Amino acid sequence: MKLKNYIVLKKRRNISGFIAIELEPDKYRKEIKNAAKRLSLLLNNLNSKSVETCVLILPYEMQISDNAAIKYKEIGVRFENGFLDFKTQKIFIDAFKDNTELEINYLGNNFEQRPVGHFYVFNKGDKIDFNHPNAKGHYVLSEEISERKLCI
Repeated sequence: MKLKNYIVLKKRRNISGFIAIELEPDKYRKEIKNAAKRLSLLLNNLNSKSVETCVLILPYEMQISDNAAIKYKEIGVRFENGFLDFKTQKIFIDAFKDNTELEINYLGNNFEQRPVGHFYVFNKGDKIDFNHPNAKGHYVLSEEISERKLCI
């Protein structure tokens, strides 16, 4: 097993080495809220210096594909059921909005059910990757941004 996969699967951390709090929104609610608050305060500061920002929250592959959710569980990625219902994003967005008037939007409404790896990197390269869209995923996300006229 490659080192990066070991970190993600066995140590339950993201590739940066930090605990993957996003996968367990009930367990790490406080930490998710704190992350949202810290980002909102940072962006408020930038906004006060005339740096305009717009935050877009992306889905994870197992949130948009039942097949991916099954596959990732089979290979050992552990996540709470609430995570599949976008609970992490909901907690983050609510806490973000409590601390700023800046724009924040969730993306992911336009994905069709497809097999694991159709819209996300999955296992290309040297690690399991469920949070980076591939070219097809970027296309779907860009279409949604355009349709919803976000960050204009």
